[in-house]
Amino acid sequence: MFTPLTGYVNLNCGTLYISIFSLQEKKSFIDSGQKTNNTDIILYTSYFNRMITFSFYHVVWVRTDEFNMKIPLILFNGDIALGVNQWLLRYIRAGYSATTLSNAIRAIGHLYNFWMTRELSSESKYEVKNLLAEFIDAKRYGTGKHCIAAKNHFLHNIMLDWKPVKPANIKATYLNYINDFDKWQSIVHGAKKMNPSEKRFLNSYEKYLDEKQRRSWDMFLHLDKARSKTNEVYKNEAAPRSTLKANRLKNKVAKCFPPDKFIELIESCKNPRDKLLFLLYGAGSLRSCEPLQFFLTDVGGKDVQGQLKVHLTDPELGDYKWEKDGKLVTTTRTEYIITNYKNEYLPSGHPLKKLVPRSSILDINDSQHAGYKGMSFGATDIKNNKTDMGIYWCSVDLGRYAATVFKKYCDTYIYNNPFTNNANPSLWPHHPWLFINISKEHYGLPLSVTSLKGIWKRACARIGLSGYGIHSLRHLFGFYCANVNKLDIGDLSIMLHHSNPSSTSVYYHLSDPQLRIKLAESQGINLSALGIKADFQYQIPQSWKCLR
Repeated sequence: MFTPLTGYVNLNCGTLYISIFSLQEKKSFIDSGQKTNNTDIILYTSYFNRMITFSFYHVVWVRTDEFNMKIPLILFNGDIALGVNQWLLRYIRAGYSATTLSNAIRAIGHLYNFWMTRELSSESKYEVKNLLAEFIDAKRYGTGKHCIAAKNHFLHNIMLDWKPVKPANIKATYLNYINDFDKWQSIVHGAKKMNPSEKRFLNSYEKYLDEKQRRSWDMFLHLDKARSKTNEVYKNEAAPRSTLKANRLKNKVAKCFPPDKFIELIESCKNPRDKLLFLLYGAGSLRSCEPLQFFLTDVGGKDVQGQLKVHLTDPELGDYKWEKDGKLVTTTRTEYIITNYKNEYLPSGHPLKKLVPRSSILDINDSQHAGYKGMSFGATDIKNNKTDMGIYWCSVDLGRYAATVFKKYCDTYIYNNPFTNNANPSLWPHHPWLFINISKEHYGLPLSVTSLKGIWKRACARIGLSGYGIHSLRHLFGFYCANVNKLDIGDLSIMLHHSNPSSTSVYYHLSDPQLRIKLAESQGINLSALGIKADFQYQIPQSWKCLR
Protein backbone atom coordinates (compact mmCIF):
# COMPACT_ATOMS: atom_id res chain seq x y z
CA MET A 1 0.00 0.00 0.00
CA PHE A 2 2.82 2.41 0.90
CA THR A 3 5.98 2.19 -1.24
CA PRO A 4 9.16 3.42 0.53
CA LEU A 5 12.59 3.93 -0.98
CA THR A 6 15.61 3.75 1.34
CA GLY A 7 19.08 5.23 1.04
CA TYR A 8 20.13 7.94 -1.40
CA VAL A 9 17.78 9.90 -3.67
CA ASN A 10 18.83 12.33 -6.43
CA LEU A 11 16.89 15.62 -6.26
CA ASN A 12 18.68 17.46 -9.11
CA CYS A 13 19.80 20.08 -6.60
CA GLY A 14 21.94 17.65 -4.60
CA THR A 15 21.81 14.38 -2.73
CA LEU A 16 19.75 13.83 0.40
CA TYR A 17 20.50 10.98 2.76
CA ILE A 18 17.73 9.64 5.01
CA SER A 19 18.76 7.51 7.99
CA ILE A 20 17.04 4.18 8.50
CA PHE A 21 15.51 2.88 11.71
CA SER A 22 13.91 -0.56 11.68
CA LEU A 23 10.40 -1.40 12.85
CA GLN A 24 11.86 -3.91 15.27
CA GLU A 25 13.91 -1.17 16.95
CA LYS A 26 10.82 1.08 17.10
CA LYS A 27 8.81 -1.71 18.70
CA SER A 28 11.61 -2.30 21.23
CA PHE A 29 11.57 1.39 22.07
CA ILE A 30 7.80 1.33 22.67
CA ASP A 31 8.04 -1.79 24.81
CA SER A 32 10.81 -0.26 26.94
CA GLY A 33 8.82 2.94 27.53
CA GLN A 34 12.04 5.02 27.48
CA LYS A 35 12.80 8.34 25.84
CA THR A 36 15.34 8.85 23.06
CA ASN A 37 17.31 11.81 21.76
CA ASN A 38 17.40 10.55 18.16
CA THR A 39 15.13 13.06 16.42
CA ASP A 40 15.66 11.34 13.03
CA ILE A 41 13.97 8.27 14.49
CA ILE A 42 11.25 9.59 16.74
CA LEU A 43 9.89 12.71 15.08
CA TYR A 44 7.31 13.71 17.65
CA THR A 45 6.53 12.53 21.17
CA SER A 46 4.07 13.69 23.81
CA TYR A 47 3.25 12.05 27.10
CA PHE A 48 -0.22 11.75 28.54
CA ASN A 49 -1.79 9.13 30.80
CA ARG A 50 1.50 7.16 30.69
CA MET A 51 1.20 6.86 26.92
CA ILE A 52 3.52 7.90 24.09
CA THR A 53 2.31 9.50 20.85
CA PHE A 54 4.40 9.08 17.70
CA SER A 55 4.40 10.45 14.20
CA PHE A 56 5.93 8.02 11.74
CA TYR A 57 5.77 10.40 8.78
CA HIS A 58 7.66 13.62 8.27
CA VAL A 59 7.83 16.33 5.59
CA VAL A 60 11.10 17.82 4.30
CA TRP A 61 10.90 20.79 1.94
CA VAL A 62 13.49 20.74 -0.86
CA ARG A 63 14.17 22.91 -3.90
CA THR A 64 14.65 21.22 -7.30
CA ASP A 65 15.57 22.38 -10.80
CA GLU A 66 12.09 21.61 -12.11
CA PHE A 67 10.32 23.96 -9.70
CA ASN A 68 11.33 27.47 -8.74
CA MET A 69 10.09 26.81 -5.21
CA LYS A 70 10.38 24.27 -2.44
CA ILE A 71 8.31 21.12 -2.78
CA PRO A 72 7.48 18.54 -0.10
CA LEU A 73 9.36 15.26 0.29
CA ILE A 74 7.44 12.77 2.43
CA LEU A 75 9.34 10.38 4.70
CA PHE A 76 7.90 7.21 6.26
CA ASN A 77 9.98 5.85 9.13
CA GLY A 78 12.90 7.94 7.90
CA ASP A 79 12.64 6.49 4.37
CA ILE A 80 11.56 8.25 1.18
CA ALA A 81 7.90 7.33 0.53
CA LEU A 82 8.29 6.88 -3.22
CA GLY A 83 4.66 6.10 -4.04
CA VAL A 84 3.26 9.00 -2.02
CA ASN A 85 5.77 11.48 -3.46
CA GLN A 86 4.96 10.39 -7.01
CA TRP A 87 1.25 10.86 -6.27
CA LEU A 88 1.80 14.31 -4.74
CA LEU A 89 3.89 15.38 -7.73
CA ARG A 90 0.69 15.23 -9.81
CA TYR A 91 -0.94 17.75 -7.48
CA ILE A 92 2.08 20.07 -7.64
CA ARG A 93 2.34 19.99 -11.43
CA ALA A 94 -1.41 20.54 -11.75
CA GLY A 95 -1.05 23.77 -9.76
CA TYR A 96 -3.18 22.83 -6.74
CA SER A 97 -3.17 25.28 -3.82
CA ALA A 98 -1.00 24.97 -0.73
CA THR A 99 -4.08 24.16 1.35
CA THR A 100 -5.05 21.27 -0.93
CA LEU A 101 -1.51 19.92 -0.85
CA SER A 102 -1.39 20.22 2.94
CA ASN A 103 -4.70 18.35 3.28
CA ALA A 104 -3.47 15.59 0.96
CA ILE A 105 -0.24 15.16 2.94
CA ARG A 106 -2.10 15.13 6.25
CA ALA A 107 -4.67 12.58 5.02
CA ILE A 108 -2.08 10.04 3.84
CA GLY A 109 0.27 10.81 6.74
CA HIS A 110 -2.44 10.25 9.34
CA LEU A 111 -3.53 7.03 7.65
CA TYR A 112 0.10 5.84 7.74
CA ASN A 113 0.40 6.82 11.42
CA PHE A 114 -2.75 4.84 12.18
CA TRP A 115 -1.49 1.81 10.24
CA MET A 116 1.87 1.90 12.04
CA THR A 117 0.36 2.18 15.51
CA ARG A 118 -1.96 -0.78 14.77
CA GLU A 119 0.97 -2.79 13.38
CA LEU A 120 3.14 -2.14 16.41
CA SER A 121 0.43 -2.65 19.01
CA SER A 122 -0.98 -5.89 17.52
CA GLU A 123 0.37 -9.14 18.90
CA SER A 124 -0.33 -10.89 15.59
CA LYS A 125 -0.16 -9.56 12.03
CA TYR A 126 -2.59 -6.68 11.58
CA GLU A 127 -5.40 -7.25 9.05
CA VAL A 128 -5.14 -4.43 6.52
CA LYS A 129 -8.71 -5.06 5.35
CA ASN A 130 -9.93 -3.36 8.54
CA LEU A 131 -7.67 -0.34 8.13
CA LEU A 132 -9.95 2.25 6.58
CA ALA A 133 -13.01 1.37 8.66
CA GLU A 134 -10.98 1.66 11.88
CA PHE A 135 -9.32 4.86 10.63
CA ILE A 136 -12.74 6.46 10.08
CA ASP A 137 -13.72 5.44 13.61
CA ALA A 138 -10.50 6.94 14.99
CA LYS A 139 -11.25 10.26 13.27
CA ARG A 140 -14.94 10.25 14.20
CA TYR A 141 -14.53 9.31 17.88
CA GLY A 142 -10.99 10.53 18.59
CA THR A 143 -8.21 8.57 20.28
CA GLY A 144 -6.53 8.38 23.66
CA LYS A 145 -7.73 10.94 26.17
CA HIS A 146 -9.93 12.57 23.50
CA CYS A 147 -11.84 9.37 22.63
CA ILE A 148 -15.63 9.61 23.06
CA ALA A 149 -16.34 5.98 22.14
CA ALA A 150 -17.31 3.31 24.69
CA LYS A 151 -14.77 2.84 27.49
CA ASN A 152 -13.69 -0.63 26.37
CA HIS A 153 -13.02 0.54 22.79
CA PHE A 154 -9.46 0.01 21.51
CA LEU A 155 -9.22 3.69 20.47
CA HIS A 156 -8.73 4.66 24.13
CA ASN A 157 -5.37 2.89 24.19
CA ILE A 158 -4.01 3.75 20.75
CA MET A 159 -0.80 5.82 20.48
CA LEU A 160 -2.37 8.79 18.71
CA ASP A 161 -3.58 12.11 20.11
CA TRP A 162 -6.54 12.82 17.81
CA LYS A 163 -9.62 14.83 18.66
CA PRO A 164 -13.02 13.82 17.17
CA VAL A 165 -13.72 15.15 13.66
CA LYS A 166 -17.16 15.81 12.17
CA PRO A 167 -18.23 13.20 9.56
CA ALA A 168 -18.52 15.84 6.81
CA ASN A 169 -14.95 16.99 7.52
CA ILE A 170 -13.70 13.39 7.49
CA LYS A 171 -15.02 13.12 3.93
CA ALA A 172 -13.61 16.47 2.79
CA THR A 173 -10.17 16.42 4.41
CA TYR A 174 -9.32 12.71 4.59
CA LEU A 175 -11.38 10.23 2.56
CA ASN A 176 -11.32 12.20 -0.71
CA TYR A 177 -7.51 12.15 -0.78
CA ILE A 178 -7.18 8.61 0.55
CA ASN A 179 -9.57 7.35 -2.13
CA ASP A 180 -7.65 9.20 -4.85
CA PHE A 181 -4.33 7.83 -3.59
CA ASP A 182 -5.78 4.32 -3.37
CA LYS A 183 -6.97 4.44 -7.00
CA TRP A 184 -3.64 5.84 -8.18
CA GLN A 185 -1.63 3.16 -6.34
CA SER A 186 -3.79 0.38 -7.78
CA ILE A 187 -3.45 1.71 -11.36
CA VAL A 188 0.22 2.77 -11.38
CA HIS A 189 1.79 0.24 -9.01
CA GLY A 190 -0.78 -2.52 -9.20
CA ALA A 191 -1.35 -2.38 -5.46
CA LYS A 192 -4.35 -4.17 -4.00
CA LYS A 193 -7.16 -1.74 -3.25
CA MET A 194 -8.29 -1.28 0.31
CA ASN A 195 -11.41 -2.89 1.76
CA PRO A 196 -14.34 -2.09 -0.61
CA SER A 197 -16.59 -1.34 2.37
CA GLU A 198 -15.47 2.26 2.28
CA LYS A 199 -16.49 2.38 -1.39
CA ARG A 200 -20.11 1.96 -0.34
CA PHE A 201 -19.63 4.75 2.18
CA LEU A 202 -18.30 7.09 -0.50
CA ASN A 203 -21.01 6.19 -2.99
CA SER A 204 -23.64 6.88 -0.37
CA TYR A 205 -22.23 10.34 0.21
CA GLU A 206 -21.77 10.98 -3.50
CA LYS A 207 -25.44 10.13 -4.01
CA TYR A 208 -26.36 12.91 -1.62
CA LEU A 209 -24.06 15.35 -3.46
CA ASP A 210 -25.70 14.43 -6.77
CA GLU A 211 -29.15 15.05 -5.28
CA LYS A 212 -27.92 18.38 -3.89
CA GLN A 213 -26.69 19.51 -7.32
CA ARG A 214 -29.87 18.43 -9.14
CA ARG A 215 -32.13 20.50 -6.87
CA SER A 216 -31.32 23.60 -8.92
CA TRP A 217 -32.53 22.20 -12.27
CA ASP A 218 -34.42 18.88 -12.01
CA MET A 219 -38.18 19.48 -11.61
CA PHE A 220 -38.79 15.73 -11.34
CA LEU A 221 -36.27 15.14 -8.57
CA HIS A 222 -39.08 14.07 -6.22
CA LEU A 223 -39.70 11.04 -8.48
CA ASP A 224 -36.11 9.84 -8.20
CA LYS A 225 -36.80 7.88 -5.01
CA ALA A 226 -39.49 5.86 -6.77
CA ARG A 227 -37.26 5.22 -9.77
CA SER A 228 -34.27 4.05 -7.75
CA LYS A 229 -36.37 2.04 -5.27
CA THR A 230 -34.29 3.33 -2.37
CA ASN A 231 -37.02 5.30 -0.66
CA GLU A 232 -36.20 4.79 3.01
CA VAL A 233 -32.39 4.80 2.72
CA TYR A 234 -32.34 7.84 0.44
CA LYS A 235 -34.79 9.76 2.59
CA ASN A 236 -32.85 9.10 5.75
CA GLU A 237 -29.62 10.28 4.18
CA ALA A 238 -30.74 13.42 2.37
CA ALA A 239 -33.22 15.06 4.76
CA PRO A 240 -30.96 15.47 7.82
CA ARG A 241 -28.14 16.83 5.67
CA SER A 242 -30.49 19.50 4.28
CA THR A 243 -31.23 20.51 7.85
CA LEU A 244 -27.52 20.64 8.60
CA LYS A 245 -26.98 22.89 5.61
CA ALA A 246 -29.67 25.28 6.87
CA ASN A 247 -28.03 25.35 10.29
CA ARG A 248 -24.63 26.06 8.74
CA LEU A 249 -26.14 28.96 6.78
CA LYS A 250 -27.71 30.30 9.96
CA ASN A 251 -24.38 30.10 11.80
CA LYS A 252 -22.64 31.82 8.89
CA VAL A 253 -24.98 34.79 9.20
CA ALA A 254 -24.52 34.84 12.98
CA LYS A 255 -20.73 35.10 12.55
CA CYS A 256 -20.98 38.65 11.20
CA PHE A 257 -18.79 40.89 13.36
CA PRO A 258 -21.00 43.06 15.64
CA PRO A 259 -21.54 46.35 13.75
CA ASP A 260 -21.61 48.43 16.95
CA LYS A 261 -18.15 47.08 17.90
CA PHE A 262 -16.30 47.86 14.66
CA ILE A 263 -15.31 51.45 15.46
CA GLU A 264 -14.25 50.33 18.94
CA LEU A 265 -12.10 47.61 17.33
CA ILE A 266 -10.30 50.16 15.15
CA GLU A 267 -9.83 52.56 18.07
CA SER A 268 -8.36 49.80 20.24
CA CYS A 269 -5.48 49.16 17.80
CA LYS A 270 -2.17 50.46 19.09
CA ASN A 271 -0.56 51.17 15.71
CA PRO A 272 -1.67 52.36 12.24
CA ARG A 273 -0.75 49.06 10.55
CA ASP A 274 -3.38 47.12 12.49
CA LYS A 275 -5.95 49.87 11.97
CA LEU A 276 -5.37 49.80 8.22
CA LEU A 277 -5.67 46.02 8.10
CA PHE A 278 -9.01 45.96 9.91
CA LEU A 279 -10.34 48.83 7.80
CA LEU A 280 -9.46 46.88 4.64
CA TYR A 281 -11.35 43.87 5.98
CA GLY A 282 -14.44 45.43 7.55
CA ALA A 283 -14.85 48.52 5.36
CA GLY A 284 -13.21 47.21 2.18
CA SER A 285 -14.50 43.59 2.05
CA LEU A 286 -11.12 41.87 1.72
CA ARG A 287 -10.44 38.27 2.79
CA SER A 288 -7.85 37.64 5.48
CA CYS A 289 -4.82 36.86 3.29
CA GLU A 290 -5.50 39.35 0.48
CA PRO A 291 -3.83 42.42 2.08
CA LEU A 292 -0.71 40.31 2.71
CA GLN A 293 -0.35 40.05 -1.11
CA PHE A 294 -0.38 43.85 -1.64
CA PHE A 295 2.71 45.57 -2.99
CA LEU A 296 3.57 48.93 -1.45
CA THR A 297 2.77 50.47 -4.84
CA ASP A 298 -0.75 48.96 -4.83
CA VAL A 299 -1.94 51.32 -2.13
CA GLY A 300 -1.81 55.11 -2.03
CA GLY A 301 -3.45 58.26 -3.32
CA LYS A 302 -7.07 59.33 -2.96
CA ASP A 303 -10.13 59.16 -5.15
CA VAL A 304 -12.43 62.13 -5.85
CA GLN A 305 -14.15 61.58 -2.48
CA GLY A 306 -10.89 61.51 -0.55
CA GLN A 307 -10.97 57.76 0.04
CA LEU A 308 -7.83 55.63 -0.02
CA LYS A 309 -7.17 54.05 -3.43
CA VAL A 310 -6.31 50.34 -3.33
CA HIS A 311 -5.39 48.30 -6.41
CA LEU A 312 -6.57 44.66 -6.58
CA THR A 313 -5.16 42.00 -8.87
CA ASP A 314 -4.13 38.37 -8.97
CA PRO A 315 -0.92 38.02 -6.87
CA GLU A 316 0.71 35.71 -9.42
CA LEU A 317 -0.82 36.41 -12.84
CA GLY A 318 -1.81 40.06 -12.41
CA ASP A 319 -0.12 42.67 -14.61
CA TYR A 320 2.65 44.83 -13.18
CA LYS A 321 4.50 47.72 -14.84
CA TRP A 322 8.16 48.12 -14.00
CA GLU A 323 11.44 49.25 -15.52
CA LYS A 324 13.56 46.53 -17.10
CA ASP A 325 16.83 47.31 -18.90
CA GLY A 326 15.85 50.98 -19.07
CA LYS A 327 12.45 50.27 -20.62
CA LEU A 328 8.98 50.26 -19.05
CA VAL A 329 7.56 46.75 -19.40
CA THR A 330 4.37 45.02 -18.28
CA THR A 331 4.74 41.47 -16.99
CA THR A 332 3.08 39.19 -14.51
CA ARG A 333 3.77 39.77 -10.84
CA THR A 334 5.47 36.40 -10.68
CA GLU A 335 8.06 37.46 -13.25
CA TYR A 336 8.57 40.79 -11.51
CA ILE A 337 9.23 39.19 -8.10
CA ILE A 338 11.48 36.41 -9.39
CA THR A 339 13.54 38.86 -11.48
CA ASN A 340 13.94 41.66 -8.94
CA TYR A 341 14.01 39.87 -5.59
CA LYS A 342 16.62 37.15 -5.88
CA ASN A 343 18.38 39.07 -3.08
CA GLU A 344 21.66 37.29 -3.78
CA TYR A 345 23.50 39.72 -1.45
CA LEU A 346 21.63 38.28 1.53
CA PRO A 347 23.27 35.40 3.45
CA SER A 348 22.41 31.79 2.58
CA GLY A 349 19.28 30.59 4.34
CA HIS A 350 17.82 34.09 4.76
CA PRO A 351 13.99 33.94 4.49
CA LEU A 352 13.98 36.68 1.81
CA LYS A 353 16.39 34.98 -0.58
CA LYS A 354 14.99 33.97 -4.01
CA LEU A 355 11.48 35.26 -3.41
CA VAL A 356 8.39 34.00 -5.22
CA PRO A 357 4.74 35.14 -4.93
CA ARG A 358 3.46 34.36 -1.44
CA SER A 359 0.47 32.46 -2.81
CA SER A 360 2.72 30.06 -4.74
CA ILE A 361 4.57 28.85 -1.61
CA LEU A 362 3.26 25.33 -0.98
CA ASP A 363 4.41 25.02 2.64
CA ILE A 364 1.60 26.57 4.69
CA ASN A 365 3.95 26.63 7.72
CA ASP A 366 6.43 28.87 5.86
CA SER A 367 6.33 32.40 7.29
CA GLN A 368 6.17 33.82 3.74
CA HIS A 369 3.13 31.77 2.71
CA ALA A 370 -0.18 33.59 2.21
CA GLY A 371 -3.15 31.97 0.52
CA TYR A 372 -5.31 33.36 -2.24
CA LYS A 373 -8.83 32.17 -2.97
CA GLY A 374 -9.29 34.08 -6.21
CA MET A 375 -11.95 36.61 -7.07
CA SER A 376 -14.24 37.77 -9.83
CA PHE A 377 -13.71 41.26 -11.20
CA GLY A 378 -17.21 41.78 -12.57
CA ALA A 379 -18.84 40.84 -15.89
CA THR A 380 -17.62 43.96 -17.71
CA ASP A 381 -14.03 43.48 -16.61
CA ILE A 382 -14.01 39.79 -17.58
CA LYS A 383 -15.46 40.64 -21.01
CA ASN A 384 -12.67 43.15 -21.58
CA ASN A 385 -10.08 40.66 -20.30
CA LYS A 386 -9.28 42.95 -17.38
CA THR A 387 -8.00 41.22 -14.26
CA ASP A 388 -7.59 44.07 -11.80
CA MET A 389 -9.61 46.84 -10.19
CA GLY A 390 -9.87 48.91 -7.01
CA ILE A 391 -11.70 48.10 -3.80
CA TYR A 392 -14.99 49.68 -2.77
CA TRP A 393 -15.39 51.30 0.67
CA CYS A 394 -18.73 50.73 2.41
CA SER A 395 -18.52 54.18 4.02
CA VAL A 396 -16.94 57.36 2.68
CA ASP A 397 -15.87 58.36 6.20
CA LEU A 398 -14.09 55.03 6.71
CA GLY A 399 -12.45 55.24 3.29
CA ARG A 400 -11.16 58.72 4.08
CA TYR A 401 -9.87 57.65 7.47
CA ALA A 402 -8.08 54.72 5.81
CA ALA A 403 -6.12 57.24 3.69
CA THR A 404 -4.98 59.02 6.86
CA VAL A 405 -4.02 55.76 8.57
CA PHE A 406 -2.08 54.56 5.51
CA LYS A 407 0.03 57.73 5.44
CA LYS A 408 0.79 57.43 9.14
CA TYR A 409 1.74 53.76 8.72
CA CYS A 410 4.19 54.54 5.90
CA ASP A 411 5.71 57.52 7.71
CA THR A 412 6.17 55.54 10.92
CA TYR A 413 7.30 52.10 9.72
CA ILE A 414 8.05 52.06 5.97
CA TYR A 415 10.05 55.18 5.22
CA ASN A 416 11.71 55.42 8.63
CA ASN A 417 13.01 52.95 11.19
CA PRO A 418 11.13 53.58 14.46
CA PHE A 419 13.91 51.94 16.49
CA THR A 420 16.78 54.08 15.13
CA ASN A 421 14.82 57.16 13.97
CA ASN A 422 16.76 56.99 10.69
CA ALA A 423 15.44 56.73 7.14
CA ASN A 424 15.40 53.18 5.77
CA PRO A 425 17.95 52.41 2.98
CA SER A 426 16.89 52.09 -0.66
CA LEU A 427 16.96 48.27 -0.89
CA TRP A 428 15.06 47.83 2.36
CA PRO A 429 12.89 45.83 3.12
CA HIS A 430 14.20 43.43 0.41
CA HIS A 431 10.66 42.51 -0.69
CA PRO A 432 7.77 44.34 -2.42
CA TRP A 433 4.95 43.69 0.08
CA LEU A 434 3.17 46.44 2.00
CA PHE A 435 2.46 44.89 5.39
CA ILE A 436 5.52 44.13 7.49
CA ASN A 437 6.38 42.87 10.94
CA ILE A 438 6.97 45.90 13.18
CA SER A 439 8.56 44.15 16.16
CA LYS A 440 12.20 45.01 16.83
CA GLU A 441 13.40 41.42 16.38
CA HIS A 442 11.71 40.80 13.00
CA TYR A 443 11.30 44.36 11.77
CA GLY A 444 10.78 44.58 8.02
CA LEU A 445 9.93 40.93 7.30
CA PRO A 446 6.60 40.35 5.52
CA LEU A 447 3.72 40.05 7.97
CA SER A 448 2.96 36.33 8.39
CA VAL A 449 -0.42 34.64 8.62
CA THR A 450 0.44 33.46 12.14
CA SER A 451 1.26 37.01 13.26
CA LEU A 452 -1.96 38.28 11.67
CA LYS A 453 -4.01 35.77 13.67
CA GLY A 454 -2.26 36.88 16.85
CA ILE A 455 -3.00 40.54 16.09
CA TRP A 456 -6.67 39.71 15.58
CA LYS A 457 -6.95 37.63 18.74
CA ARG A 458 -5.40 40.36 20.91
CA ALA A 459 -7.56 43.08 19.33
CA CYS A 460 -10.76 41.13 20.03
CA ALA A 461 -9.66 40.46 23.61
CA ARG A 462 -9.16 44.20 24.20
CA ILE A 463 -12.81 44.90 23.39
CA GLY A 464 -14.14 41.83 25.19
CA LEU A 465 -15.07 39.67 22.18
CA SER A 466 -14.29 36.05 21.36
CA GLY A 467 -15.47 33.45 18.87
CA TYR A 468 -15.09 35.67 15.78
CA GLY A 469 -12.61 35.10 12.97
CA ILE A 470 -11.08 37.74 10.71
CA HIS A 471 -13.52 36.69 7.98
CA SER A 472 -16.36 38.01 10.17
CA LEU A 473 -15.27 41.52 9.11
CA ARG A 474 -16.00 40.63 5.48
CA HIS A 475 -19.47 39.54 6.60
CA LEU A 476 -19.79 42.90 8.36
CA PHE A 477 -19.05 44.65 5.04
CA GLY A 478 -21.76 42.57 3.35
CA PHE A 479 -24.25 43.27 6.13
CA TYR A 480 -23.60 47.01 6.04
CA CYS A 481 -23.89 47.32 2.26
CA ALA A 482 -27.02 45.14 2.07
CA ASN A 483 -28.95 46.36 5.11
CA VAL A 484 -27.68 49.91 5.72
CA ASN A 485 -26.65 51.11 2.25
CA LYS A 486 -29.54 49.10 0.69
CA LEU A 487 -27.45 48.03 -2.29
CA ASP A 488 -28.78 45.75 -4.99
CA ILE A 489 -27.57 42.14 -4.73
CA GLY A 490 -25.94 42.38 -8.17
CA ASP A 491 -23.91 45.44 -7.15
CA LEU A 492 -22.87 43.90 -3.85
CA SER A 493 -21.83 40.71 -5.64
CA ILE A 494 -19.34 42.75 -7.70
CA MET A 495 -18.11 44.63 -4.63
CA LEU A 496 -17.46 41.33 -2.86
CA HIS A 497 -15.89 39.87 -6.03
CA HIS A 498 -18.25 36.89 -6.00
CA SER A 499 -18.33 34.88 -9.21
CA ASN A 500 -21.74 33.46 -8.21
CA PRO A 501 -24.42 35.94 -6.98
CA SER A 502 -25.95 33.17 -4.84
CA SER A 503 -22.93 33.54 -2.55
CA THR A 504 -24.05 37.12 -1.89
CA SER A 505 -27.60 36.24 -0.89
CA VAL A 506 -26.51 35.29 2.63
CA TYR A 507 -26.17 39.00 3.46
CA TYR A 508 -29.77 39.76 2.53
CA HIS A 509 -31.56 38.65 5.67
CA LEU A 510 -34.03 40.38 7.96
CA SER A 511 -32.95 40.55 11.59
CA ASP A 512 -35.43 40.59 14.47
CA PRO A 513 -35.14 44.40 14.96
CA GLN A 514 -35.72 44.96 11.24
CA LEU A 515 -38.90 42.87 11.33
CA ARG A 516 -40.17 44.85 14.33
CA ILE A 517 -39.45 48.09 12.47
CA LYS A 518 -41.38 46.90 9.39
CA LEU A 519 -44.36 45.83 11.53
CA ALA A 520 -44.39 49.16 13.35
CA GLU A 521 -44.17 51.17 10.13
CA SER A 522 -47.00 49.16 8.54
CA GLN A 523 -49.27 50.12 11.44
CA GLY A 524 -48.26 53.79 11.56
CA ILE A 525 -46.60 53.48 14.98
CA ASN A 526 -44.03 56.09 16.03
CA LEU A 527 -40.70 54.26 16.13
CA SER A 528 -38.94 56.83 18.31
CA ALA A 529 -41.62 56.43 20.98
CA LEU A 530 -40.82 52.73 21.12
CA GLY A 531 -37.10 53.35 21.32
CA ILE A 532 -36.45 51.54 18.03
CA LYS A 533 -33.66 52.84 15.83
CA ALA A 534 -34.72 52.59 12.20
CA ASP A 535 -31.25 52.68 10.59
CA PHE A 536 -27.85 51.68 11.92
CA GLN A 537 -24.97 53.99 11.01
CA TYR A 538 -21.34 54.00 12.08
CA GLN A 539 -20.71 56.69 14.67
CA ILE A 540 -17.49 58.20 13.36
CA PRO A 541 -15.32 59.71 16.15
CA GLN A 542 -14.72 63.43 15.83
CA SER A 543 -10.96 62.81 16.09
CA TRP A 544 -11.06 60.89 12.79
CA LYS A 545 -12.65 63.83 10.98
CA CYS A 546 -10.09 66.24 12.42
CA LEU A 547 -7.24 64.21 10.94
CA ARG A 548 -8.45 64.67 7.34
